[in-house]
Amino acid sequence: MRLRSRSLFSHERRGTWPEHMWSFLLVMALSMGPQQVNWAADRLNWTFSDFTSESGIDFVHEDGHTDQQYLYELMGAGVAVLDYDSDGRLDCLFCTGVEQLPHDGIKIHSLPLPLYRNLGERKFKSQGKPARLSLTAYGLGVATADYNNDGFEDVYLSNFGQNQLLQNNGDGTFSDVTEVAGVSGGAQFSAGVAFLDLENDGDLDLFVGNYVEFSYERHDVLAPLAFPFPLGPKDYPPAADQIFVNTGEGGFIDASASFGLSNLHAPTMGIVGIDFDQDGDTDIFACNDGRPNHLYENLQGMQFREAGLLAGVAYDLLGNANGSMGADVTDFNNDGIEDLLVSDYIRQLPMLYQSVGGLGFEDAARRSGIGRSVISHVNWGVAWGDFDLDGDADALLANGHFLREVVDGADVTSYAVANTVMENIGDQKFRDISRQVLNTEGGLGSSRGVAVGDLDGDGDLDAIILNNAAPPQMLENLCTAPAHWLQCKLTGVEANRNAVGARVVLQTSHKARSQTVHRGRGYQSDYGHYLHFAWPADEAFESVTVHWPGGTQQQVKEIALDQLNEIIEQPAGAPPPP
Repeated sequence: MRLRSRSLFSHERRGTWPEHMWSFLLVMALSMGPQQVNWAADRLNWTFSDFTSESGIDFVHEDGHTDQQYLYELMGAGVAVLDYDSDGRLDCLFCTGVEQLPHDGIKIHSLPLPLYRNLGERKFKSQGKPARLSLTAYGLGVATADYNNDGFEDVYLSNFGQNQLLQNNGDGTFSDVTEVAGVSGGAQFSAGVAFLDLENDGDLDLFVGNYVEFSYERHDVLAPLAFPFPLGPKDYPPAADQIFVNTGEGGFIDASASFGLSNLHAPTMGIVGIDFDQDGDTDIFACNDGRPNHLYENLQGMQFREAGLLAGVAYDLLGNANGSMGADVTDFNNDGIEDLLVSDYIRQLPMLYQSVGGLGFEDAARRSGIGRSVISHVNWGVAWGDFDLDGDADALLANGHFLREVVDGADVTSYAVANTVMENIGDQKFRDISRQVLNTEGGLGSSRGVAVGDLDGDGDLDAIILNNAAPPQMLENLCTAPAHWLQCKLTGVEANRNAVGARVVLQTSHKARSQTVHRGRGYQSDYGHYLHFAWPADEAFESVTVHWPGGTQQQVKEIALDQLNEIIEQPAGAPPPP
């Protein structure tokens, strides 16, 4: 097998026109499939409607506007969906950069973080200033969780500069406890971040993915008068990721060295944690930009073993180390084992790592058709979701080049392009329905982070897309499919309060469907705190079974359909609830 490395930014300075064209044509040929869609005979029963202008969200992402094309300016940022005020409605939090001075680094103004409270009826209100949420570095990624088990959602920001932990005070305000908690991470260039319970002790730990050791002295823009492009990640030393273990007393300990991370250097972007090998603890997948991806196998909460190559997720089907951006997991084929979708760079198929059991995966992107229409674009945000309520997971990918000028004649993309929705049509196949469900009349953006959730409480999944240096898109799902749905909010008692790592299996008369609770996923984003299930109306609901962290199981047969349900952990040996 040939192993090659292709990185963000690097292709503009490598090779010649014929080489690029042959590479492009080869991957295009591999991505083609025999199935053609007859849209005239196949009407969809759902669409996304853009309600940004009437939502009350006036946020515009800040990229610094230095014209220096610093690496962190081009990466964009993530977005989170959370219920910070515990009112049952999903609020949203955007990451953003700060104003800068050319050549002089970052000029921090401690600006309010863009937090918007959901008022209902698709209306949101800015709460960053009254909530005392202040950004003190260049924001890139976000994860939210109740790290201290007090019942309120806290926020962790991964930044260029020191990271931040913002503790929810429970009264609508937040306090910066970064230094007290010991999780600043130093002056890093951080990207993806996730909360997870590595030891199954009931306390949420923190995994921080770091990108490169950027320096202004090394930074350069080549060919500034023609087609300017900056130095990329391969021009800087890659950074090491970090693990912070929760002490259970309000603080964390940097356990990166003891977990074996200190000597593993790679430009990490998006991350996602799940029990990939089904052994009862949480492992971590890290997207590496232009280098082999990492899969950190959790060895009983004591140490990580890097198993990306062994598991089959380090490279793509052709043996390439791609420019991996974001990652999300779901059981897309409903076989009981969750699979991994990874977004990546231009002329590269997104990787669909289909689980074959244990710690084994194979890249099914080509045969599934999931990447055939996005190969000409840079993909960033990625999110699974059953948007059409038919019982299987579809995919949303956010696209956009990082440079405002197309620098290579072989590129058939631009800075602002349409995003992509891939419909799961069964038999492990996907088709592109973007033109049918995404209205682009409001203009195109260069999109980065994506988050999905039922923002209006009507049972289908809506979406938020963060656009670089532009307003976001708020997308309402208008689905008319005859279906039932169920949303599950899990509350741990012996497990961590957010039940991160818990797996839920919903059984109907036809089949079982499963999902896992995450905190941090996609492209430096966070969403899916309420697990969302849907199934056709002709299937009868039978039960929900929760596999809690630590190994206990809890079955629920009496549950209210077509609404949000809270399932509270029943400790082992406790009598069942009345």
